[in-house]
Amino acid sequence: MREWEILMNRSEDYKLNDEVDKFIWVLDKSIKYTTRSMHRRLSFRGLLIMKLWKSKLPNKIKDGNLE
Repeated sequence: MREWEILMNRSEDYKLNDEVDKFIWVLDKSIKYTTRSMHRRLSFRGLLIMKLWKSKLPNKIKDGNLE
């Protein structure tokens, strides 16, 4: 019951309406998701996080051929 109360308290600030939801990618100025923008965010000064290369992502994404 305590967890339910916590959830209800956290959700009080959200207002629901009938408008269509839209996805906004806040990690890029264009607010549109692209694999390039994700690639940039996973990079740090040109060095990719090593876990990215070990991941099961398609080679197109790993190799940087993003568009």
